Amino acid sequence: MSGYVGDLSAAQEAALNRFRQRVSDVTKPEHSDHFLLRWLRGFLEVVPADDIKRHALWLLEGFMDRLKQSSKKHGRNIETIIIIIDFENFSLRQLYSWQVITLLTDMLKVYEDNYPEILEMAYVINAPGFFPLLWKLVRPFLTQRTVEKVGIYGIDGWKAALLERLDPDALPQNWGGNMVGPDGDPRCPHLICPGGEVPDSYREELAKRRLTEENGATLQRIGQRSRWELPVQVSRSGEQLSWSFQTASGDLAFGLRYESPFGESVTSSEYLIELQRLSSCSLFPERGCLVCEKPGNYVLEFDNSYSWVTPKTLAYIVEVLPPPEEEEETSSL
Repeated sequence: MSGYVGDLSAAQEAALNRFRQRVSDVTKPEHSDHFLLRWLRGFLEVVPADDIKRHALWLLEGFMDRLKQSSKKHGRNIETIIIIIDFENFSLRQLYSWQVITLLTDMLKVYEDNYPEILEMAYVINAPGFFPLLWKLVRPFLTQRTVEKVGIYGIDGWKAALLERLDPDALPQNWGGNMVGPDGDPRCPHLICPGGEVPDSYREELAKRRLTEENGATLQRIGQRSRWELPVQVSRSGEQLSWSFQTASGDLAFGLRYESPFGESVTSSEYLIELQRLSSCSLFPERGCLVCEKPGNYVLEFDNSYSWVTPKTLAYIVEVLPPPEEEEETSSL
């Protein structure tokens, strides 16, 4: 099924109904099923979700380091940050992917679980007309304490609000302050990422980077309602299990489990990576590496059992590499 109105599977129809009910209090008469399906049909086209998550964690860790540095510099504890989220020129087209929403909520959960109370205030400015729909979706993933620290503004009123808390000399002119860039740009792009449209050339270049083009790639067909496992023997603790895989089209669930070596009096099995559907694994090669703490069988699982009619073609490269310290010794020779 294509995922468009008039061509929905039973599962897609059920997902649309659940979504419609969830956002019923913020939708408008013009928000037809065509409109709602945009949110459910889209996907992250240029950067893998895991890369975005890692970048977000890098930013959060950077905030923590800067808080420590500022505390040391000023001789007092500085524990919170102020965030400005500017939706100027932001369109629904940039956000109507349900996977984008899932990614956003996943990152919010990581923030709430691991970086509590570092937020002083978050200002959402130039909020577009569809923002209530977005807020309805992400609000359940925030604690009440965090929600109380979020100020939402349309096109008016936010400059005065920013200046109540922020030094105008530390705020770009575009946001009501005095700062300009080295070339006089009031938006200070040397400090603040301007965002914008992703060039089509990025997508075209990405389409050329198929795992099947890499040396050593192996193809495996996984039938509909089927799963396939690839056992890999690791003989020493510290060895690295490296994997890359990509489907020709469609998603696939992936997991990794450990099984104790054969011959032990008691055999055991445990998941190291729980099975999870990867919606973008046809767009980007999924890559990972694990330093194996103990010898045994490491089983890579590829699950297509949820697909009733569509088989998947999988390209993969799996290697067992020496422990990191041995690689360092070899590279230094």
